[in-house]
Amino acid sequence: MRGYIFLYLVILIFLSLSCEGPQGPMGPVGPPGSGMESLTDPTIMPKVLSTFPPDNSTGPYEMLNNSSNIIQVRFNKIMDQSTIKRAFSISSPGLNIRIDTFSIYSFGGDLIWLYVDDSLGYSHRWKLGNTYTFGIASTAKDINGNSLIPSYSMTFLPEPYFRIRTVYPQNGATDVPSYTSICLVFNSPVDTSIRSFIQINPPIPGMWLLVDSYDSTYLYYSYTTPPLENTTYTISIQQSAKDQYGNQLQQSFTSSFTTRPFRVSYTYPSDGRENVPLTQSIEIGFTNIIDTSTVRNSFNITPAVQG
Repeated sequence: MRGYIFLYLVILIFLSLSCEGPQGPMGPVGPPGSGMESLTDPTIMPKVLSTFPPDNSTGPYEMLNNSSNIIQVRFNKIMDQSTIKRAFSISSPGLNIRIDTFSIYSFGGDLIWLYVDDSLGYSHRWKLGNTYTFGIASTAKDINGNSLIPSYSMTFLPEPYFRIRTVYPQNGATDVPSYTSICLVFNSPVDTSIRSFIQINPPIPGMWLLVDSYDSTYLYYSYTTPPLENTTYTISIQQSAKDQYGNQLQQSFTSSFTTRPFRVSYTYPSDGRENVPLTQSIEIGFTNIIDTSTVRNSFNITPAVQG
């Protein structure tokens, strides 16, 4: 999972660096430069320019919906990677958490991404109502050997209220396969009592189930009969739904998706293919289970082939 997140973040950073804002009036052209001099200037002392989540901020943060244990730090200098790994710290009342020193990534030396884990090494989910303190000790140094003085500390409240973090299929999704799992991810553990507050319209025979490995924040719908084709389904959750601790949703929740119509999904050999071996079988795939008693009489091959 972290590998996909890491690749996604690299793409975002590349795009942000490749975009330029509007240019102002140009003065005399000076000698060419790399624009990186200040990042390595030994006379400039290291400091933190920004963090994400921002200092003294309250979430929820859209960027953290699907990966809630990321922190970003930007320095004004290229930092010595051997010193910063042990300089980071994270704490929150009643929680045993830490920075994962094996999952600290540097982009250019001045932009750092890091992950928060629990004491057992599992990815940490921001706890509902908890304020976090993130710190960087003065043992952090830039590539010139300058220490981060004074040390840095900031606080943030990422999850102030009970909410749905993720729904799948996504709201507004179309052409959804009828065998797709329907999933809800909350930002706080729930129990089976929440099932009575969730409706799917039109109804799909089945039941909402908890996945314990996701810390009881993950629900998926196990249906006994798959959703209908070419149909729009709406998932509704009443505002009165609560987590395990009695925290109620701030507002009701709705999300819709539309299943794909029944059609041919692929053929083999593909349309227009040449030099097909005479022994090659012919295959046709559909988007759903077929009734063979109706389909066999629907095929026609010209010129005729025995089979």
